[in-house]
Amino acid sequence: VRVGRYSERNDKYPKTPGVPTVEPVGFKTKVVSRRHCEFWVEDGKWYMRDVKSSSGTFLNKVRLSNPGTESRPFLVNDGDIVQLGINF
Repeated sequence: VRVGRYSERNDKYPKTPGVPTVEPVGFKTKVVSRRHCEFWVEDGKWYMRDVKSSSGTFLNKVRLSNPGTESRPFLVNDGDIVQLGINF
């Protein structure tokens, strides 16, 4: 799952009601980068990483990497809190 800021330029995926898409998840906010973070499943476990966002990706209030730096993968467990970006 790719997560990033919504942009009118990114509206290229056709939408058919009731049909799943491969569309990335988008947010309309300035604190989420166009390409912000990724989630994936490996061996039945969920992982995430920051993909060089400027405002940061946080897991349980801990920033995953410095601004503009891709993080290592982090295991995401049930009940964890994920925050995208920080308000200035």
